[in-house]
Amino acid sequence: MDKKINISLVGGQPFPVYAQILDNQPEIAILVCSRDTFKYAENVKRLLNRRHPSIDVFIAELSAEDNLQADEAIRAQCALYCKPSNTVTVHVAGGTKPWSILYAKHFGGKASIVFIDQNNVIWDLDTLAQHRFDSSSISIPDTFALQGVTVKSTPFESYDASDSECVRQIKQLRKCNFRAFNRITMELSQHPNLTCSSADQCSINWDAEQQLYECHFEYHGKFDKVIDRNLSATHVKHLLLNTGWFEYEVASLLQQWPMTSQIVMNAAINYANTTRTVNELDIIVKTRHDKLLFVECKTQIYDSTAIDKFNDVVKKYGGMGSKRIFITDVPLKDLPRDKCETSGIPHFALQQIAQSDETRQAFFAALDAYMSNINER
Repeated sequence: MDKKINISLVGGQPFPVYAQILDNQPEIAILVCSRDTFKYAENVKRLLNRRHPSIDVFIAELSAEDNLQADEAIRAQCALYCKPSNTVTVHVAGGTKPWSILYAKHFGGKASIVFIDQNNVIWDLDTLAQHRFDSSSISIPDTFALQGVTVKSTPFESYDASDSECVRQIKQLRKCNFRAFNRITMELSQHPNLTCSSADQCSINWDAEQQLYECHFEYHGKFDKVIDRNLSATHVKHLLLNTGWFEYEVASLLQQWPMTSQIVMNAAINYANTTRTVNELDIIVKTRHDKLLFVECKTQIYDSTAIDKFNDVVKKYGGMGSKRIFITDVPLKDLPRDKCETSGIPHFALQQIAQSDETRQAFFAALDAYMSNINER
């Protein structure tokens, strides 16, 4: 009986392995891994078993150190699978470089040798024929599941008019007394059980019965200013604390980008089967080409280690094809700007982007160019 067989070399980036198998739709998928990449093969197998049970999935472990052993194993696979009645595809995007060469040596002329790049273009390395894989079926949770973690997030569309109005009022309070606003909101954020905080004749009190924040802000300078506001909205706690208001403004901007397909916010990453949050991401944008853009939002960066942390999180969970940017309220200072540029992370200032329709369109054009580039390995 004819069998459609897909052999995938698994490395540290499981997304292209999973994507190419979905594109090929084989009856049998064989995941070739080393001892170190076995966990990624397991993640791919687990997701395929759950989402595509019609595909029989097997894991084959090869030595990453002993090329003689690997050569014999690959020779045996070729003898077993390359029958006239079978259609065999070998995907060489992962694994070790010697494995790719050995598979080409034994399977060349008997199977299709393919490669999927970071733009989801699948290449036949014999004919150089190419086609783009539609990865719209791979959800944001699926992308994280391939790394063995779960992600819980808030869809941007769950924010409503009450949230937009709340952000407008929060910005007025912040402008009235910047230092007091930062001090009070930080204290309330760091102590979740605290219901009231005050500083410099300003205060915020949580009214649990009415589900709103009672805010009193004063500024005494050349022009005295007093603002009293009751803040109530669908996501009022997140908007007021942890600069959630700024994240909302950034997400609202990105929603206008023509390439945006989906936006999620406040993404909490947990290890599978646990509730412990190991990392958090402010905004994840899924584009119309189904690539992920990770966005870190900070009004300003004072500690450049935050850049390293963000960079590491994106590389670990997003894969090689994903992108990352920083958006701050005002332009970065010299040290964090240099750190971003050294790390290859584009950075933008919201106040500069929002100056005019021209500056906003220039920002979108910069994102278009950045998303189409291939990341260096």
